[in-house]
Amino acid sequence: MPRIVSILAILLVAANLRAGGPSDWMQAATNSFAHKDWNDTINQTTKAVEVDPNYVDGYTMRGQAYYQRQGPTDLTNALADFEFVLYLEPGNFNGHLGRGMVYHQLSNYAKALPDLNECLRQQPSNAWLQSAVRYSSYRQANQLATAHPSKPQDETIFWPEVVLLSAAGIPLVSIGLMFCLRRKRSPSAEPPR
Repeated sequence: MPRIVSILAILLVAANLRAGGPSDWMQAATNSFAHKDWNDTINQTTKAVEVDPNYVDGYTMRGQAYYQRQGPTDLTNALADFEFVLYLEPGNFNGHLGRGMVYHQLSNYAKALPDLNECLRQQPSNAWLQSAVRYSSYRQANQLATAHPSKPQDETIFWPEVVLLSAAGIPLVSIGLMFCLRRKRSPSAEPPR
């Protein structure tokens, strides 16, 4: 019986190889992605990861296509693909960037920031990432400021400066996010007595 199972496994692998390796499907997916054909990109990358279930580039591109298409369940599907990329390769830049952008799109800035900071750690001179981290930090601080309406009227929230350190503990880049928010309630925001 084990011999039959082994023979069947070899036949399935051979059938997948004859149908095209993951790079064949990815070439078609790349073309579809360039033309913003998200449905075809998703179909092609799905075939690539069926041929090789550990094909990181396939999950990455499929996650990007789901993110771009943004149908009812697409952000959930994109998040699942980026999570799997990070499962296969924990430090993968595109996995962190994709997951961070999905969380950002879902307004979950507390979960977006660690991924965006990891990308910034890997590419400290990337101005777009610096801006994304600043914006997500600002949005998260705003959420915190408006989440507790029962707090005092002149509440001040301090957000620490983000300083990325090298492995030796030397500052690589300082984003300069030290700021405070003062929240004042308007008279109409007061609860009726």
